[in-house]
Amino acid sequence: MPQRRNEPSMQKPDEGMAKIAAATGGGYFELTSPGDLLGKFDRVIDELHHQYALGFVPQKLDGKLHDLTVKVNKPGYTVRARKRYLRAARLTVRCSGAMSR
Repeated sequence: MPQRRNEPSMQKPDEGMAKIAAATGGGYFELTSPGDLLGKFDRVIDELHHQYALGFVPQKLDGKLHDLTVKVNKPGYTVRARKRYLRAARLTVRCSGAMSR
């Protein structure tokens, strides 16, 4: 089908993007047409308003990769989380922002 004169062309996304998003616990929303943009934004907004951030501190710092599993006991909920994490070999504290006396 020929492209309409004022309609922007759509490029296929990099095939690896969905894999990266799944491995890191991120979301992946593929835009299939310019008219679908508002619907995708609505999904992103909805997810941002219904998400939780969990954290933990490992008991031992060993510098190795470890599997990570996050589960919920409530039907209808979906968990997206990274599949593995790297335990640091030592604790590093970083500060950002301005410091004053």
